[in-house]
Amino acid sequence: FGECLRDLGLGAHLACALSPESACSLAYLVHRTGEDEGKLSVRVSRAHCFESAFADFSDQVFRGTFDPDGRRCKVFPVFRNEEGGEAFECGEGHGPRKEFFDLCAADLGRAQGATDPGADAPLFSHSRSMGKFWFNLGLMKSERNKERYTFVGWLLAQSIFNRTKLALDLSEAVFQTLVLDPQQYDPSIAYLRGVDPEAARSLENVHNLPQGDFESMLQLEGYPRGTAREEFVRQGVRAVLVGAVSWQSEALAQGFHSVLDRESSAAYFGCARKLREAVCGEPAEERLSSKRVSLRDVFVVQCDEELRDSWPDLDDALWQVLDAWPLPKKLDFAKFVTGTDRLPLPKTEMIKVELPFFAFSDHDHARLLGTLPQAHTCENLLELPNYWESLLHVRGQGAGGGARQDLLAELRRTLDDRLSFAVANCDTYALDTISHHAGEGAVGAGREVAVAAAGAAVGDQGGLFGSGMGPPTPQASAEAVTHEEMEFLAEDRLVLSPQAPGANGAVHGGTPASTPGKKHVLDASIDEMVDELGIEL
Repeated sequence: FGECLRDLGLGAHLACALSPESACSLAYLVHRTGEDEGKLSVRVSRAHCFESAFADFSDQVFRGTFDPDGRRCKVFPVFRNEEGGEAFECGEGHGPRKEFFDLCAADLGRAQGATDPGADAPLFSHSRSMGKFWFNLGLMKSERNKERYTFVGWLLAQSIFNRTKLALDLSEAVFQTLVLDPQQYDPSIAYLRGVDPEAARSLENVHNLPQGDFESMLQLEGYPRGTAREEFVRQGVRAVLVGAVSWQSEALAQGFHSVLDRESSAAYFGCARKLREAVCGEPAEERLSSKRVSLRDVFVVQCDEELRDSWPDLDDALWQVLDAWPLPKKLDFAKFVTGTDRLPLPKTEMIKVELPFFAFSDHDHARLLGTLPQAHTCENLLELPNYWESLLHVRGQGAGGGARQDLLAELRRTLDDRLSFAVANCDTYALDTISHHAGEGAVGAGREVAVAAAGAAVGDQGGLFGSGMGPPTPQASAEAVTHEEMEFLAEDRLVLSPQAPGANGAVHGGTPASTPGKKHVLDASIDEMVDELGIEL
């Protein structure tokens, strides 16, 4: 499609009719097909993602192993194992990439010095009057800080070509010099009023000053005598939005334009507002607050054949539950499965739903009812236990009429219960495998997994919970797990982390004693069946 657009001479000419996200997709399509795409493997720490990425990026540029100029590249983050040592999580896919950009944005929006006195001063600070993040006016001008701003600009532009967002709530004014020549950028008081009402009111107050006071102000501020009030206001606006942040915005633009030049930025996005929305996105709560959103309208949903053909009741119940959730909870589900709560352009991403777990005996089915869903964000994959099959097996296969309706209601309660618990207790995304030799350009073969359990660690380096199960959330609305089943689950099936719980009750960093395979829930039952049948393997 991108090649067709270029051959027809269209490309950026279509952008004026597109939304910010669509213009972003258009730029990605046209430039991705027109040029060779580079790759950058960057070693980072989750705790200090932006600064560790900047350090590794700078090291690679300094040693000549990576040239950032004019390169649109896919970023492959390699996360340092936070347990210590020099081990790195090895994995690839879109999930780790989205997590990397989200963590960088969170880092940039954090007042680093408040929690780590030895850290670099923050590049941006939240402006109360703007209600957005603005350049840190108290930051000392230095070569290092200019390079940090340049790296931010580079990341902002690369987010377009990595199909993600650097979700920092930056002021629209930050993006003006990315689409306009700074020499020609002459913001008005009306524009300042829109982005910083308090600063605008302060400047406009000069119209209310007595002439003598105004002349004294001119002298104090170093303006020529006889300067008109309108001219004073005009220059004041330029000082606030341009002069006071000239070196910061220049460094940011240098990094951004090394990936997408000013002419292309203006052609695709037209104005700073549209570019800001394309690169940083806008909170889905604001964009969708007045709408009733179905996740099936946003994502292409692909169910495996077993779910679609053999268990349509389970499929229907799943979407009845998700469609009934309020928007914030839907966004939590989107983050659980895709790695970010910022919804994509409708129908540009896929969610896959699979039934990977097997059950054979009565005991197996009872256990399966207590199993939590899990997700692989590299593929936007939701792995769902077959609660319907197990309910039919445990409660009565031949149920019909009113009994069947009661079972379907219990199915919906069970799905709501287990999904709610998994989504609410998963705040960390980790990878299946680790390596002690993570170098530049080397991308491992593992993939990330998101799982959750009561008081247990979220999926870590291949770490599920022994058998991939977690206990059901203690809500009275779901009765799918009996007291006896709860006791069974609590016996020795979970490997719990000894570390202190995190902010939301989940514990970080738990590592199970063994790493089971994908069809892992009922391995013991399979062994028993093999022994009973006398099969020799």
